[in-house]
Amino acid sequence: MKPAVQIEVLRELMSQLDEGVNADAGGVMSCPASTYTCPDLAGREWETFFRGHPQIVGMTADLPEPGSFITCSDLGIPILVTRDKAGQVRAFLNSCRHRGPMVEQARRGRKSRFSCPFHAWTYDSSGALIGVPQEDQFGTIDKACLGLIELPAAERFGFLLVHSDPKGVIDTETLFQGVADDLEHWDWGRYVLAHEQTLDMKLNWKLATDTFGETYHFKRLHKDTLANNFHGDVLSYRSYDRNHRMILCLRGIDELRGQPEADWTIEQGGFPVYFLFPNVVVNVGNKRIAVVRVYPDPQDPGRSISQISYYFDREVLAENPGMAMLFAEGFTAVVAAEDYATAETTQRALAAGLQDQLLFGRNEPPLHHYHNTFRRALGMEPCRSPRPGSAAPGRSSRHWRHRSPRRPHRRRGPTPEVQGADVAPGHRRLPDTRIAGEDRMGRGQAHPPRRCFRRMKNSAMLRSTVRPAWLWASSKAKPAIWPPLRNSRGTWLASLQ
Repeated sequence: MKPAVQIEVLRELMSQLDEGVNADAGGVMSCPASTYTCPDLAGREWETFFRGHPQIVGMTADLPEPGSFITCSDLGIPILVTRDKAGQVRAFLNSCRHRGPMVEQARRGRKSRFSCPFHAWTYDSSGALIGVPQEDQFGTIDKACLGLIELPAAERFGFLLVHSDPKGVIDTETLFQGVADDLEHWDWGRYVLAHEQTLDMKLNWKLATDTFGETYHFKRLHKDTLANNFHGDVLSYRSYDRNHRMILCLRGIDELRGQPEADWTIEQGGFPVYFLFPNVVVNVGNKRIAVVRVYPDPQDPGRSISQISYYFDREVLAENPGMAMLFAEGFTAVVAAEDYATAETTQRALAAGLQDQLLFGRNEPPLHHYHNTFRRALGMEPCRSPRPGSAAPGRSSRHWRHRSPRRPHRRRGPTPEVQGADVAPGHRRLPDTRIAGEDRMGRGQAHPPRRCFRRMKNSAMLRSTVRPAWLWASSKAKPAIWPPLRNSRGTWLASLQ
C-alpha cells in the first residue's frame, strides 16, 4: 500500500471516530436463506467459482527456492505445484501417467524429482518423465508425451495461482483488479511460512467468509477479545468489481494524532483485510499475514473447509520463533471458537427451512458487495431491499452515522450554536438531543455523564478534557484479564498493535 494511501485511510478512520460514522452500503439488503442451504446452488458455485475459476493455492513463501513443492486437493483433484530449476511456478495433476497413483503425498517439501510409489516412474520438477524401470517392457516410449499433465499456473503479487482445467486461462489483471496497486507495494519477499491449519466446519463456505465481512459484531461476539484492540463499527471500505478492501481501525490509532502525517504507517492504526474473489481473505498485520482460503463441499452446502496459512517477516520470526504459534493459536481461537462456532448455529437454524431471508445492514457493505458479486457471476438477480423505502434512494455516501455523541433520552431542541455547524461531506447529522447550553461533551453539568465519556473517548474533543481513571483502566487493563480460550490469546491480541 502506497504511503499516500495509508495516510488517506488513517485520516478517514480518525474522521469516522470523531464524527460517529461508518462505511455505508446505502440501504438494507435482504439475502435469501437458500443462499446457504440450496444443494443445486452449491453445485453451480463449485463448477463456476472453483473448478472453472483460477484459485490461489498459496504464496511465494510456500515455494521459496527451486525444487520446492506443495500439494493440495481442495479443488476436487490432486494437484502438485512446484518451482522448477529456472524458478518458474508449475502445476500438474498429481497422478502418474502409468497407472495413476499420486506421485507425491507429502503436503510440502523440496525435491528435484518425484517417483511414483507403485512402479517408480520418475518425473522432474518441470513434470517431464525422466525414468521408467524396465523400459523395454513398454516398447518404444515417447517420454515427451508422458510427462505429468500440466495445469495453468501463475505467480503475481506474492500469490500462487492454479487453474484446475488444463485449458483454463489465468488473467491476473482481472483477478487482482482494483487491489493491484496495494498488493504490489507490500514486500511479499520478506515473508516465510510459519504455520498452517485446517478447519473443517459445519457451515456454508459463504457463511464462513461472511464472518470476515464486517466489524459490527466486534462489540458483542468479540467483546472480550478483538474489541479490546479494534474499534467496532468503524471501517474504511472500497469495492473493486469482484474484489474489495476493508481496513479495520486499531485502538492505537489515537496515538498518531500528535505525530506528523509523514510518520504515519497503516500498521499503527489500521488492519487491512483484502477479499480476493471468490474465496480468499488476506489479513495483513504488522509484519505478519494470515491467509484464509475457504472451500465448499460440493455435496453438502452445510460444510466447508478453511485452510489458514500464517506468514511472518523472516527477521521477526528468527528473533522470536515461538511468536508464530502464539499468533496462530490466538487467531484460530477467535475464528473457530467465536466466529465459526456462531455461524454453525446459523447454519443449523437455516437448515430448518423456516427462515426465508437474512438482513445485511447498511453498516455491512462488504456483505452487500460480494453476495451480489456471486449472484451476478451466476446470472442471478441481485439481492434487494427487504421492503420499499428501506434503502436510501439516491444516496452515494461511503459513510453512515451509526451513533450520536448526544444523549437520546434528553429533551429535544437543537442549541443555537449547533444549527449552523458544518457536517462533513457525505455524512448525516441525527437530530440534536442536547439541553440548551450544553456542548457536545455534555459540559454545563457538574460532571459530564459517564456514558458520554465512553461514547467519545476516542474523539479529538475528549483530548481537551481530563480522562477519569476508570477510562484508562477500561482501555488499558482489559487485554491482560479477559478469560482466554487459549493461553496465547492475550499475547496475540496485544501483539497486533
